[in-house]
Amino acid sequence: MTSVTRGLDLKALLATAPPWREKLHPLDPNSSLFSSVVASVVHSGVTSGVPLQEAQKRTYVDPAKFEAVFAGSTKIYEDDEGEAWYIWPDGAVKVYARDLSASPASVSLRMIGTEERLKDVRTKLAVSEVPGPPDPYEPPRPPPLYVLSSGPYGLRLRSIPSVGEALTHENYDAAVLKAYEHVATDVLSSTPCGRLTILRGEPGTGKTFLLRDLINTCKRDRRAVIVPPTLVENLGDPGMIDLVMDESLGSETRPLVLLIEDADRALRKRGADGSAVLSTLLNLTDGLVGKALDLHIVATTNLPEIEIDAALRRPGRLCREIEVSELPADHAALLAGKLGREFPADYSRKTMALAEVYVLPQIADLATRTLTQAKATLTLDSKRAWSRAFIHGLPDAAFAGILPGGHKDETDKTVPRSLRLLPHHGPSVKSPTENSSVDLAHLRNALARVNQTDASETLRDRMQGHLEAHARELLG
Repeated sequence: MTSVTRGLDLKALLATAPPWREKLHPLDPNSSLFSSVVASVVHSGVTSGVPLQEAQKRTYVDPAKFEAVFAGSTKIYEDDEGEAWYIWPDGAVKVYARDLSASPASVSLRMIGTEERLKDVRTKLAVSEVPGPPDPYEPPRPPPLYVLSSGPYGLRLRSIPSVGEALTHENYDAAVLKAYEHVATDVLSSTPCGRLTILRGEPGTGKTFLLRDLINTCKRDRRAVIVPPTLVENLGDPGMIDLVMDESLGSETRPLVLLIEDADRALRKRGADGSAVLSTLLNLTDGLVGKALDLHIVATTNLPEIEIDAALRRPGRLCREIEVSELPADHAALLAGKLGREFPADYSRKTMALAEVYVLPQIADLATRTLTQAKATLTLDSKRAWSRAFIHGLPDAAFAGILPGGHKDETDKTVPRSLRLLPHHGPSVKSPTENSSVDLAHLRNALARVNQTDASETLRDRMQGHLEAHARELLG
């Protein structure tokens, strides 16, 4: 490839006013500068009457192979913006490539010439073409969380940053965890056992932590909407059902989950004059409206059981009523240890509120705090009832073996979860060979069941050896 100008001062042509079009290519005064210049030059080297064709292409190329496309041509123009013109006696190519040092490199080509020349260029170009990078565009994600607000134009939903966080299982006893696991599954179902869940308990027992985990659960398939305590009365406004219907039947197709904090006024037994708020709640959680809108409501309350309106407990309406109580003192002491907090030695009450545990003072000595945390974590792991949701949340390292055929999800855990066999480590496990996170009860259970699995003989032998290595260290 040579670099001559064939007598054309293209930089001067680029700087001139529009009249150059007619002078260079009177047959097509509306053509681009490239077409005009090239047509004029190429016509001088082509037999009169041979038609010229034009084509455009945008693609990705391997820069090392791209230069071969222009073998035998003359570069007649080049600028600092990545544009260059190459010409043969029977055709030409204008190339725009901002960065040919990148791999793959994005290039745009405009070609003009005889049919043979364009065919030759396309053939050589195909050799240099490579797949482009993944499309960087990601569709906007819908807001993860909404809040009900009231303004001069009535009630509306406003998006806010998510306050969702994963559940800390140690904050609750086994009964609460089992009931909540059912709710977290049912709230995603289009045919739930009920559309209302009540979380009942004294202040500071962890009801809000359950709501935060539910926000995480809902973020992909449901729209969580926080109803602040100050707006609980507004649930009885005539426009509330209209708002829910508009939001449920609009362009955003994810069904609503209303999270009503401190819903005492909405749940309390009706007096002689009735309650508009309670009536709205009953209408939204039962009958045709709730089913048509696929609506779920989760309400927290400090009311004692006896003060909640009996109509809310109607079968088909109530999913679960979960009593979230204070923790037994021994459980609270273990949780404090895991958090590195100092449980008072002279504590005399039988229970302690979760909020009280989280404000206990930190253990000052780092070594003592670390040892206390390790011991408490191991004890809590062994005491915890391992529900299906808890086991599903364990990392892959907690299992003795994994059957083939799965793949990793965004949390680096194998799916389907059923491929993971014989859990025996707690959630704190970092390495499958470590002993500090092994749950002894589940280790014994795994050893008893290893030959009952669907694993191949090779995998069973490997799991057996893995579990026996733990047993030698921990069980003697």
